[in-house]
Amino acid sequence: MRVSVIIPTYDRADLLKQTLLCLEHQEIDLKKYQVIICDDGSKDNTKDVTCSFENNLDIRYCYQPDKGFRAATARNMGIRLAHYEICVFLDAGVLVGSNLIQNIIDFHKQYKRGVCLGIVHGCEQPKNHPAVRLLQPIANSENPELCLKSPMLMGYPDPRQSTYLKAKYDLNKLRFPWALFWTGLVSVETDILHNVGLFDESFVGWGHEDIELGYRLWKSGINFRADPNVRALHLPHKQFSPTHVEEKNNRLRVYQKHQDYSIELWSSSAIDSLTDVMVHIENEYSKIPYDYEGVEKVISINSDLENIIVVGCRSSKLAIRLNASEVFTIDHQSLNTMQQESPEIKFTVRFGLQTLKRDSQFNKAIITDIWKVFPEDLLPTFFDEIIRISSETFILDSSISSEDVNTFSETQKIPELYQISNVGTHEGLNVFKISYKYN
Repeated sequence: MRVSVIIPTYDRADLLKQTLLCLEHQEIDLKKYQVIICDDGSKDNTKDVTCSFENNLDIRYCYQPDKGFRAATARNMGIRLAHYEICVFLDAGVLVGSNLIQNIIDFHKQYKRGVCLGIVHGCEQPKNHPAVRLLQPIANSENPELCLKSPMLMGYPDPRQSTYLKAKYDLNKLRFPWALFWTGLVSVETDILHNVGLFDESFVGWGHEDIELGYRLWKSGINFRADPNVRALHLPHKQFSPTHVEEKNNRLRVYQKHQDYSIELWSSSAIDSLTDVMVHIENEYSKIPYDYEGVEKVISINSDLENIIVVGCRSSKLAIRLNASEVFTIDHQSLNTMQQESPEIKFTVRFGLQTLKRDSQFNKAIITDIWKVFPEDLLPTFFDEIIRISSETFILDSSISSEDVNTFSETQKIPELYQISNVGTHEGLNVFKISYKYN
């Protein structure tokens, strides 16, 4: 097996040089790998730096005009030029050990049809980390790969490290292995990339084109593993500064393409807790009531005029009684039954954290006890979205019987920016209306 190393870059000639020095010093026959530099419109001497390694590396340079941050398109140029069975994606300014290529080959021999996620020390670490001062002179030397032999790396971890260890590097045990698919150092068999369709070139601006490809790889049945032998060092350097809008739009684009409820959760939660949060929500969701008898006696429904959504519904009977036009559910076991019993209602597997619905698309949104199963830090995201898509939003509460709204708010940790008011009670079922406290 042989390896094509693909490095997208933009105006980072000095950093690129250090990465190429690491690749030049590999302890393996040069015929085993090639390096492809994918220039996203650089204006510095990136091409000259690349050409300076022509005598010592099988290296190729390709260029695309600067039309904004187009990492997906740049990497795809590299994939299309790749001659070998394995593609390794590496960022400029990431330093690798002299055994990287051999370790990549060993991994793919052992785990065929797999994704290898490397460990990138220092990724997302603060610039003033004490390791930086000690490692920087080595990183700037003619042998930057020696950084990978420093014991300082133990205190300069990859932010995914705790997740890797928890899964014992077998990421198939996780619910979200695709969320760890960061292209600072990752390898995939070349034909697999062609089969799933390469990177989506509609992603322009910083962020998440790698996550989206990772999701497609995972959905196609490819196995994900991390390998402690495949390591790199990311020393702090000047970063491209994405706008919040760019990052948010690309995150939304991932959801628009796939509309999976796991992507909703990924958009709102810390990566290291995703699996635990998902399992907790699904376990607790199974405990909430089905039918909420009498709720329609508390919430006034005009069946001829209103467009109603029920969020967290587990029963077609409840949806029918509330005259729902649409239902969000995460009850996979009951989904087919509900659809068969109520074909006129649209049932969607969704949390409600992200919906793609229009502002005030629904006259009323009725939230079951699902809101109780979310971790506290997700409640603002959840309430914001449901309030946004509905003119009126109601919360069902089947366990607390209190006439004191403040007590209810404190007990259930409703964020302070929301106003809640008690609409009524029926045989122990409380109904509250929620809106923003400050308009």
